[in-house]
Amino acid sequence: MSVEFESVYLDVKRKFILDGVDSFFDKIDASLSEESDITFILSSFRQNLFSAFMVGTIPYQLATKAVLDIRFSQILSAERIRTLRPEGRKIVQDENSEEIALENANNSMKEELRDHDVLVNHKRNIIYRLHNYNNSDEIDITFDELLRQVLVMSWGSFEIFINDVLRESLNRDPSLLNNISNIKPYKEIISSRNLLEGLRDYSFDLSKSMGNFLSSIVSLDSIEKMQSAIHSVFEDKALTKKINDVRLRRIFQQRNLIVHRRGLVDFKYKNRIDDEFVVGEKISFEATYVQDCMALLRDVGCDVYIAAQKKVFNSNT
Repeated sequence: MSVEFESVYLDVKRKFILDGVDSFFDKIDASLSEESDITFILSSFRQNLFSAFMVGTIPYQLATKAVLDIRFSQILSAERIRTLRPEGRKIVQDENSEEIALENANNSMKEELRDHDVLVNHKRNIIYRLHNYNNSDEIDITFDELLRQVLVMSWGSFEIFINDVLRESLNRDPSLLNNISNIKPYKEIISSRNLLEGLRDYSFDLSKSMGNFLSSIVSLDSIEKMQSAIHSVFEDKALTKKINDVRLRRIFQQRNLIVHRRGLVDFKYKNRIDDEFVVGEKISFEATYVQDCMALLRDVGCDVYIAAQKKVFNSNT
């Protein structure tokens, strides 16, 4: 790798999420390899996180398509020329020449893509094309917004996952209500009236629906609520330390800033998060930061899943 290309590559890597989606999910896939009663929750988390990841790779996908399309056009042009034949003083083309040219071009393209050196060259061209995107302010603004939305989607995937795991845990073991009845937000919501209404809704049997009932009146829609619930339900010091990671709080606050303030930094954000952004500035991220955030959400999600398996669903996962 030349010094010039390495510089271009590092610049592109800061700006764009590149391919690598398969290895990103290895940790989740390892847990999914063993079936359990809540596998479907982890599977949904994977799918939602996968969707966020793929949205982030849209610029890479566009650049890849452009590079491959240019190469295919070159091959197709050559194949079209090969189908030409002389007839007297004219150069003519048979009726099925285009079909033959397309078939041969497709076969040649497939053969090329099996060649390691060709793939390396294509990847270099993809990197240079992405680098050229930076020359347009309009495109630059668009891709900045794309990264912001990837972070929002990733947090949404995590929030849904945590709510689902706690719901199913309480459905399986309603006695866990004892662990959370005196913590926020549950103690402020659970009342004799709410419980009576819940009993009526579930035919006076919450033995298998406690989680469904609580999730209908309590949404764990903040990192603070998630931290309290996970700490109280699973009683796992190592997991509590992970869910209390300050980076999760920062991601949550940045998500709120994007969703509720169009990404504009305000005093409320600065009072809660100490970072390089200034009031009035539009928050923006490098692609590497967004990928690190996604990896953190993935890892903590897997840890929550494993804790639920061990404590509630009697698994040694």
